[in-house]
Amino acid sequence: MLKILKQTAEHLTLQIQPSATEQIGRIIFAGAWIALFLVPYAASVRNIGVFHLTCQWTEAEQVECESVRSTYFGLVQQAPVTVAGVRASQFVVQEQSKGRSDPESVYTALLITRTGATPLLRLDAEDVQERNTAATALAIVNRLNTFIRSTETRLSVQQDNRWDVNAWVGLLLILAGGLWIVAPVVYRARLELDRPTDRLIYRGRHFWGWQTRQYALDEVKRVELRSYSDDDEEPCYLLLLMFERGAPLVLWENCDPQSGEEVIALIQDVLDRPRISRTEGM
Repeated sequence: MLKILKQTAEHLTLQIQPSATEQIGRIIFAGAWIALFLVPYAASVRNIGVFHLTCQWTEAEQVECESVRSTYFGLVQQAPVTVAGVRASQFVVQEQSKGRSDPESVYTALLITRTGATPLLRLDAEDVQERNTAATALAIVNRLNTFIRSTETRLSVQQDNRWDVNAWVGLLLILAGGLWIVAPVVYRARLELDRPTDRLIYRGRHFWGWQTRQYALDEVKRVELRSYSDDDEEPCYLLLLMFERGAPLVLWENCDPQSGEEVIALIQDVLDRPRISRTEGM
């Protein structure tokens, strides 16, 4: 979107920014992108958190265990589970079918009592770092069985996998994709052309900060609207300031050539005017 901030015979100040429709569209698209990947990601990291197991011999010469677990990077706290009369612990691997897909492995750590078995941990193949997590659960089962057979009076085991590298990399990639989509929303460009002082000043605000450049108007070779095809093979356009020396300056990128032609006409009008020296003005 083009906005004329100041226009005289010898001076022109333009502001170029995305239109309100484009800003809203990008924000909605970024939100949809994050939601699309965040839902399956959340399912894969539900067991990322802290697991704490405490077992001790009671006065009745029974082993009593209490487990406390948090999920989703420790943000969701589950209610403590207390099991009395624990005789052993068992690690079970089962195959579970989901519709027509291939069966998936389900890992369960059980606390065995006189009346039955109570699940302590249950992990399936969708979990991040499945093998490492299953190995950790198996280690907990082995430690608990060793404790029951030993003369120790208390056992405390904690598993903290909140800093799993793969889990954080996946989250960062999803958020980075959303930021890349929404980044053009904050773009603002202000272009000042002043013929009496022979100055062109460009101030651009991008996602990572501001950028300021100054040129002499005589350095500008031409203003160019260059076309290219986007990922959908649709024509889009770059508005470029071409200089006698150095790389071109990208002012604007859009898929509407008419807006670019309007900017070209305004800029070219100032460039085509002869410079008025102070001596001539007097």
